Amino acid sequence: MCRRPSESNEISDPWILPVIRDVLCGQGRFDRLRDNLGISEAVLSRQLRDLEDAGLLERKEYKNAFRRHRGYGPPVDPAATRHLG
Repeated sequence: MCRRPSESNEISDPWILPVIRDVLCGQGRFDRLRDNLGISEAVLSRQLRDLEDAGLLERKEYKNAFRRHRGYGPPVDPAATRHLG
C-alpha cells in the first residue's frame, strides 16, 4: 500500500523528485543515478529504500550481453498490463 504524502516526508525531500524523474527516464541503475544527480551514495540509498518502501519504485534486474545489473523502475501493476498479453 502506498502511503500518502501527508503521512510521510517523501515529497518534501529535495532529492525525491529528481530521483523519480531519472528513474522514469530510464536511468534506474544506482551508478547512473548517483552520477547524473551528483548525490552521495548514502543519501541515494536512503532515498531509493524510502521510495521502494512507499511503493513508488521497485527493484529491477537489467541484462545486457555481458552481465546483469540491478536498478530501480516504476512498479508494474499487473492489472494495468493484462491487455498486453
